[in-house]
Amino acid sequence: MRITLRTIVFLFVLFAIAASPASPMSPLKRAMAAINKQKQIASFVREKMTTETSGLDLSKIRLRIPGLSPNQAPPAPSISGFKVCKRNSRQEYYFISRDPDGDPVQYQIEFQGNGGFVAKIVPSEDGIGGYIDSNVILDFFYSWGNIGVQTFRIRAMDTMYEFSKWTTFEVEVVEAE
Repeated sequence: MRITLRTIVFLFVLFAIAASPASPMSPLKRAMAAINKQKQIASFVREKMTTETSGLDLSKIRLRIPGLSPNQAPPAPSISGFKVCKRNSRQEYYFISRDPDGDPVQYQIEFQGNGGFVAKIVPSEDGIGGYIDSNVILDFFYSWGNIGVQTFRIRAMDTMYEFSKWTTFEVEVVEAE
């Protein structure tokens, strides 16, 4: 038997039907039955893919069943960069958030400015936004026009629309000499 995308989709549908029986089981028994069924299907898929896909890298394949494989939100991003800078000087900041499920992420950045925040979503080549592997360190440049303590904050969102908490970064902007 050759494993195909159609076979995997069929197994997902089969599992979805088997995981939500119409019988009046207690929630705990239903959850245990669904977990056991998920293990059986995952074992079957792993066995077939191991024996019938020699030479393929299977490390990137994940089996997530909605409702039974809960998604975890990415952690709050880590940010690094200079905490003191001169006014109107171009500063570089680095950030990363490693999603516990390995999901790709996108970032929202809000900069303090003139009484409000200006949001930016990265990565983005066309201004719409996209997703990137969560193990990639990203950077951006920013020039602060106001003197004093300025802030920006970043949060991550994975492809399952789970948001991290915001991480705030403060920068003291001083007058250029």
